[in-house]
Amino acid sequence: MQQVFTLDEIMGMDKIPRINFMNSISGFKSANLIASIDDKGQPNVAIFSSVIHLGSKPPFFGFISRPASVDRHTLSNILANKYYTINHINTSNYTQAHQTSGKYAQGVSEFEACNLEEAYVNDFKVPFVNSSKIKLAMKLVEKHHITANDTILVVGKLVFAVMPKNLKGDDGTLSIENANTLTISGINNYHETKKLASLPYVTTESIRKQ
Repeated sequence: MQQVFTLDEIMGMDKIPRINFMNSISGFKSANLIASIDDKGQPNVAIFSSVIHLGSKPPFFGFISRPASVDRHTLSNILANKYYTINHINTSNYTQAHQTSGKYAQGVSEFEACNLEEAYVNDFKVPFVNSSKIKLAMKLVEKHHITANDTILVVGKLVFAVMPKNLKGDDGTLSIENANTLTISGINNYHETKKLASLPYVTTESIRKQ
């Protein structure tokens, strides 16, 4: 038997159950650590479940920064320095990654506080998360204020990507599972994945043959 949840019922839930409900209902989300540096070169790293693909040519990715009712170190660092990194969370680092969701004082490195190791590649000035197997170097392109809920959509362009050699297939597809990348549901549930199938690209001709 199905159950219908009206908007009034959802909004009438206690705060924590409502947050958990709304963060679960959209389905599985990406699990990433975004690293940045402040104007003094102090590294910062924080967990995000909102990274999205925006385009392949040019290669754009976006993520959502929540309302600036409190200090948002990642957002302020990116706006000041323009560069940041996106690092897949995996089976080896998700417990440390989760700890970055805490509220740390400005000037405290979450890398040190959460026992995550910095890694530097190709003279890129922002650190990567060493234990992440898929790492993206990013440059800020633009930001958009979403007035409906006072969040910020941050849009960045890929500078380069770093990953083990055996992850990229001949057709360009990455074996995300072999990188042990995890996904998130709700605000604190981490999941492994299992590939079901690779279906063919749908063309006008293939539709006609159905």
